[in-house]
Amino acid sequence: MTPSPIDWAYWKNQRFVKVWEAVLLSVGINPRDEKLNLADTLANHREVKRRMERMLSDLSKPDFFSVKRKGRAHPIRSRVDLKEAAAWFIQSQPPLEGIPPHLGYIGEQYLLAQQEARKKHSGRYTLEEAAEKLAAEAGERPEVILQKLKAAALNGSLPVHEPGRNARYEYGPGQASQVHEFYEEAYWSDLNEWLNKHEPQIQFRFPISTAEEMLTATSPPPVATPPLSRHVSQELAIMNAIRGLGFEPTQLPTPHTGKPGVKAAVKKGLNFSESVFQKAWERLRYSGQIANK
Repeated sequence: MTPSPIDWAYWKNQRFVKVWEAVLLSVGINPRDEKLNLADTLANHREVKRRMERMLSDLSKPDFFSVKRKGRAHPIRSRVDLKEAAAWFIQSQPPLEGIPPHLGYIGEQYLLAQQEARKKHSGRYTLEEAAEKLAAEAGERPEVILQKLKAAALNGSLPVHEPGRNARYEYGPGQASQVHEFYEEAYWSDLNEWLNKHEPQIQFRFPISTAEEMLTATSPPPVATPPLSRHVSQELAIMNAIRGLGFEPTQLPTPHTGKPGVKAAVKKGLNFSESVFQKAWERLRYSGQIANK
């Protein structure tokens, strides 16, 4: 029996799905297939059973699933947020293989949006974003400001941090030796302190973070998830293109000398300039989101 194709246009618009639906989607089985024998699939499909057990064991953990509706008759009928389920599949340890590209895209988009929201909420900027902000708001040349910010990070006059970490990022012997403008992040307050000390004639100051605002507000506003930044959108497009070619981003084959590899195939399918593509690829490579086997 030839399985019917999954209508991803339908599923990406569904906020909640049943656990069994999410698991079937993760192995490429169409939950809406009229010929599907669900009981037989759940009982005899080894990978479906394995993923079902792992997902049910994590269902009550808020780190994975913040919103769910419990199934009255059986846990597999509990309803979960599809974006969170997709993110769980691509983050699951040990890794799950063969996640459909469309489901991987949904999960990656969710994780990137969450990462971006946390960064904005805490008022952190990559050095490249900070330079672009100063260029847009104060009319400064972004390349000049960027070089000054990188030098400040390297000499310690501007504290910077790794994405998702609070400890200060250190440079020097036994530490990092190079500043990556797309990776290290600085807090709004540290950027303003640096401006006060080193560029007092620049009038613009970075706005207070949402987190700080909420600490002082009598009626704190809800934190909205912001739209994806330009960099994140570029990275997401590359990740999706890799999956569309049938590869896992963290398990790319080693390219052979003189032959075009996955990177060349991805670039060919994207309408990015050479510079934009190379920078986005380097950001993903440096952060570990793409890697060779």
